[in-house]
Amino acid sequence: MTTTRRRRYEYRYRDNSCGVTRVSLEGMRKHLRKIGQPQVVRAYRFRSAREYTEVTREAVLVKGTRGTARFEGFCWGYGGEGPRGLRNLLLMLGVPIGVAERVAFEKQRKDECGTDWEYEVPRECIPVWQL
Repeated sequence: MTTTRRRRYEYRYRDNSCGVTRVSLEGMRKHLRKIGQPQVVRAYRFRSAREYTEVTREAVLVKGTRGTARFEGFCWGYGGEGPRGLRNLLLMLGVPIGVAERVAFEKQRKDECGTDWEYEVPRECIPVWQL
């Protein structure tokens, strides 16, 4: 197991919503501004041990200049509530609506653990909280 050394005061938020979009949306509104200027959004799948069983979970990680925020209630690749939440997240980061909708509704979902996709947030995108 490797560990990543974080900067001394780096912010780290995990919603632990177990896939509930509403919980991720609430956490997004409260905590997203604390990670600083958004740089990268990454969607991935990972294994997690819960009560003596191992489950595969999906998450969206937003990396910013001052920390990270991980949301488990957002999803991608179909037209449901999870992708709509992801679209809202991307719009809040200042991503143009056309790009946000392509990423949320059209990005392919894979079956194995690992990264499904990564989106580098352009510097010209201004997050909603900075307007």
